[in-house]
Amino acid sequence: MRQLLSIVTFFFVVGATNAQDIAIQGYVKDLAGWVDQRPTMGTLTLGHIHNTFQNRLTTRYYPSSTLTLACDLRTRMIYQREFNAGGMFTSALQGASELLDLNAVLIDRDDAVLVSQVDRLSVDWILGPLQLTVGRQRIAWGTNLVWNPTDLFNPFSVLDFDYEERPGVDGFRAQIFTGPTSKIELAVAPGKTSRNRAVMALVHVNSWSYDFNMMGGVFQEGYVLGFSWAGQVLDAGFRGEVRWTGNQHSADPTTLSDARQSYFIATLSGDYTFANSLYLHTEVLFNGNGVSEDAGPRWAVALSRGLLSPARWSVYQEVSGNISALVRLSMFGLINPEDDSFVLVPSLTWSVATNWDILVIALIPAGQTRTEFGGMGSGAYARVKWSF
Repeated sequence: MRQLLSIVTFFFVVGATNAQDIAIQGYVKDLAGWVDQRPTMGTLTLGHIHNTFQNRLTTRYYPSSTLTLACDLRTRMIYQREFNAGGMFTSALQGASELLDLNAVLIDRDDAVLVSQVDRLSVDWILGPLQLTVGRQRIAWGTNLVWNPTDLFNPFSVLDFDYEERPGVDGFRAQIFTGPTSKIELAVAPGKTSRNRAVMALVHVNSWSYDFNMMGGVFQEGYVLGFSWAGQVLDAGFRGEVRWTGNQHSADPTTLSDARQSYFIATLSGDYTFANSLYLHTEVLFNGNGVSEDAGPRWAVALSRGLLSPARWSVYQEVSGNISALVRLSMFGLINPEDDSFVLVPSLTWSVATNWDILVIALIPAGQTRTEFGGMGSGAYARVKWSF
C-alpha cells in the first residue's frame, strides 16, 4: 500500500507543477446485478445482489517528446454476499506476472471489498526507430478478437466484460521499426518463478494486404513457436493464430487430458459487417491439450498455463446490430461441443448523452454441473458509465 500511495502522490505532484505536460483521463461506473453462483439445471435457485463501483484514472506525463511516463489507477468497491469469503478475492489480487505489489486493500470483508490497484506503470522511451518500454504494461500480440493463443503475456476471458483495458504485465519490451509496416520485437516478463516467465521475440511484416506475425521463445517451463495473421477475404475479416508448446515438464496427468509435453493450440476467426450494421462474428478454438469430457474441473490449471479453455474444441458466435444511432443490441455464445455446455450473453448498449453510456447484460449458462459452463453461475447486470 505504501508503494501505491508513493506512486500516486508523485504523479499528482507532477501534474500540479507541470500541468501542460500531463494528461489525465478516466471514468466512473457502477455495475449492479443479480448473480446466481451455483445454478442447477431445471431448478430455480436464489441469487445474490452484486454491485461494483469503479473509478479509473489514466495518467500520462510527457517530460519530453521522446519520453512518456504512464500510471493507471483502478479503484473498485465490490459488494456481494460471500464474494470474498476467507479473503479469497483479496489474496489473489497480485498476479503471477506482477513483481511489485501495487495493491491497496482498504476494506477487506467477506461481503465487501475496497481496493485500489496500479495496473499500468511504465516508462516509454523512443530513440529513433527503437522504442523501449519498461514496467507494468499491456503487451498484446494476438490478432483474433476472442481467443489469442499467441498473446502469452495477458490471456483474458471474453466473459470479463467489465475490464476493457485488460491486465498489465511487469516486464521489458523493445521494438525496432524496420519499415512503415514491419518491426522486430523482444518482450520479457520475468514473473515470480520460472513457471510464470515469458521471454519472446516477434517479427511483424505486412504483405498482400495481410499482417503476419512470427514468434518464438520461452514460456513458463516450455518452448513456444507461434504464427498469426489478420486480413480480409471478400470484405470479411479473416484472422488466425497457431501456437506450438514443447517440453513442458510441469504437465500433470491428473488435471489435463493426456498431459502432453508438446501440443498445438489454434484459432480461426471470421467477421463481417453488413450495410445495415448487422455484424456476424465466428471463432473456433482447438486446444491440443484440452479434454473431451466434462471440462469444468480443469479450468484452474488450464488458465494457469495460458490454454484459454480446458476444452478440446470451443466455438464463439456473435450477432449484433444497431437498433438506432444510439442503441446497439448484441448476443454472443460460447459453446463447448465436447461436453454439451454453453453460455449465452445478450447485451444492450445505449449512448445516453455525451460521455454517458448504459449497458444491460446477462450471462445465461447451460449444461451439467461438471461441464465447462454448466457450473459457472448466471447473472443479469446493468451498468452506468461516465467518462471524462
